[in-house]
Order: sequence, then C-alpha cells, then structure tokens
Amino acid sequence: MGHISFNPTAKSIFLRLKISSVNADATRDILVALDTGASITMIPPEVATDLGYDLSNPNEQMITASGVSCS
Repeated sequence: MGHISFNPTAKSIFLRLKISSVNADATRDILVALDTGASITMIPPEVATDLGYDLSNPNEQMITASGVSCS
C-alpha cells in the first residue's frame, strides 16, 4: 500500500490512485480530489474509455464503491 500525506490546513485533499478495469487488463494512475460528502463519482471520459467502457452504449454499467450504475 502506498503512503498518503496531506496538509491539514489545505482546503482540498488530492490523492494519486491506480485504477483498473474489472478484469484488470487495463490500469491507469490518476490524480483525484477527495470529497467525503460526495454522492456521485466522476471520471474523465478518456479514463473510462482507456479502461474499456463503451461510452456510446447507454446500457454500459460502471461499478463503483457505491454500487452499479448505467452511464
């Protein structure tokens, strides 16, 4: 597991994450902002397509910690 550090007086917390597709054949490192009150997760379209999601398919499912959703 990596080391996470942050400035407690800063207004935002940013983390570097490694994300992978469901079958782990594609991974990508991204910089994210941590929002503990967020009710939605957003990623840039190029990250989604790099991970194998078909954004032209409205029935494509995305799995997050909050559950499964359609795009």
